[in-house]
Amino acid sequence: MNNTSSNKIAFIRNKEEFVKKFGHKEVDLAIKYLYVTDTEADVLAQYIQNDPDRKAKKLFDQALEFGIESIENPPQELKDFFRQSQQVPEWVDWSQLERGAVAITKMLLLGPLALPIALGATYVSHQSTSLFITGHLEKRAESRLVESTIFFSQVFKPGNMKPGAEGFKKANHLRLIHAFARAHIGRSPKYDIENSGAPINQYDTACGQFYYFSTLFIELGQKFGLTFSYQEKADIFALWRYICLLMGVPDEMLAKTVEEANNKSDLLKATFEPNDASRALLKALVHNTPTLDTMFLEKVLPKRLVKKIVNKGQYNKLKWAVFRYVLGDEIADKMAVPKFSGYRYFVKILSWVMSASYRLLLKNQINKVENVNKIGRVGEKLIEEYYQVTNGQAGLIDNSAK
Repeated sequence: MNNTSSNKIAFIRNKEEFVKKFGHKEVDLAIKYLYVTDTEADVLAQYIQNDPDRKAKKLFDQALEFGIESIENPPQELKDFFRQSQQVPEWVDWSQLERGAVAITKMLLLGPLALPIALGATYVSHQSTSLFITGHLEKRAESRLVESTIFFSQVFKPGNMKPGAEGFKKANHLRLIHAFARAHIGRSPKYDIENSGAPINQYDTACGQFYYFSTLFIELGQKFGLTFSYQEKADIFALWRYICLLMGVPDEMLAKTVEEANNKSDLLKATFEPNDASRALLKALVHNTPTLDTMFLEKVLPKRLVKKIVNKGQYNKLKWAVFRYVLGDEIADKMAVPKFSGYRYFVKILSWVMSASYRLLLKNQINKVENVNKIGRVGEKLIEEYYQVTNGQAGLIDNSAK
């Protein structure tokens, strides 16, 4: 096997083996969309970038806030971009999406560890090269975490994915941000399109629906004592199917059933091959978030104790231990996750506490949606505090503003 073919992603390099295990349809879809990008978003990003008066960006903001119909004679680039989100598919059941939002927010019981673990898992895959090239995720790990928290707090809020709602707007906005990032990565001589696929391609984006922010969340919760019924899993996948559809992913790439999502997830996990970029990004995610760590810990511990825990790196050791517990020793070793023997027992205690807390919630829960909204408001308050502490330096990366 020559060097070029050995660098290709596993489902291309070992296609016959993957077909036997996951089926022709899944492998063919993965290969097809590995080299396909969101054309409508790319065209709009270029249109905005080439507009010196920034009128195009203002029109986009108007369409996002008030709908494309609020613009008289909108540019074709805008019409093409919003066409997919303007038509709600027949399969969308708003009550199911609301149930999915309630089910997935069980993960809030993991507090500040839930989202970093999910984001960290994305660094294990081939996507880490794209993420590393932007430079933002290594240097701005903390603000990246805040940006993601803002996004998820909106798309997971019950009822927030309906046209015109904040979650709906966030999904469309992130779609455009991906297009600007894609153009930036594509210009880098470090990026190998032939072997890695197009930057932020449709396959990569779809992975969020059937693995990173769904199956992984479910598996993570189960490791810490949470339970998800078959219906709850189906509801979570339906929610993410619609989110990814708004982000420009073709529906044929998205999972329609729990079984299909599991098959797609297993295919993705079979391609995990951590590299130097993977390890650098994960290290930044663990070590470069002191302000957030302090803010979260001060909600439950005395400030003097928090200062010692954060400054001496004790909380980072706990995060490493949780990553090793979640990823498993084989992947953790490849990701250079250090071993802290004493902390594995703390993780087990954390798992027991979460399980007990979950059972207590199930026993006493009266209104699930209201409880989720209450927890969401706590998260929003923490985000506001973070902005105050950092003087508002954290904000969504939007190259269209430059």
